[in-house]
Amino acid sequence: MLPEVLVCNPCKIPLLKQGNKSDKIDARKLAERLRLHDLKPVYPGESGVRRLRELARSYLTVVKDLSRSRSVES
Repeated sequence: MLPEVLVCNPCKIPLLKQGNKSDKIDARKLAERLRLHDLKPVYPGESGVRRLRELARSYLTVVKDLSRSRSVES
């Protein structure tokens, strides 16, 4: 039997944002949440979603550059 791998976003876990911070403490908190089935998995986006994000980011960069160049010309 293969072990289960769960990918989660630690920024979305309020328990990890409070108290003392160390890898050992955070690991214990994560282990406890996993034992209680209280972790929400995240799934990396499919390649199409990733590509769409890259295109949107490029579009916003072009729009900012164009806006900036127009304001310099004025």
